[in-house]
Amino acid sequence: MKILQKALGIILILFFSNTNIVLSMDHIPTDDEINNISKDLYCPVCENIPLDACGTQACIQWRNTIGQLLSEGWSPDEIKTHFATQYGIQVLSEPPKTGFHALLWLLPLACLLTGLFILIKTFSSKKPSEHEHPSENKRHTNLNDYHINQIEKDLQQWK
Repeated sequence: MKILQKALGIILILFFSNTNIVLSMDHIPTDDEINNISKDLYCPVCENIPLDACGTQACIQWRNTIGQLLSEGWSPDEIKTHFATQYGIQVLSEPPKTGFHALLWLLPLACLLTGLFILIKTFSSKKPSEHEHPSENKRHTNLNDYHINQIEKDLQQWK
């Protein structure tokens, strides 16, 4: 019975020691995993071209670096932060939503709300004709008639 227990113990030790070897193997990232991160980064050489669509040597090296960092266990956010730290935030497809860069997200919203407020105030105010007295309306009519008559007189002189 003791021999059976020892044999079973050795088999269990070997079995679990092999899983440690399998778990410690490097993860080989797929092209899709690399491209999911690359689409959120811009080429350091070309303007406004995502890293996943650019074929320059620099972009190929960056994609290789992304693959290496993924195989080392880095998360996508850590990789993006790494590139932003190394090359500046202009390599990110969208600016971070924290700190000073939060203004880039909030400023357009503030402008939109201010514009809507101005439009609402402008169109909801009373029309000028509602503010005028009837005597002022007569005066405007008389002025319009006066100008029309004056134009007709001037045209008569040119005939």
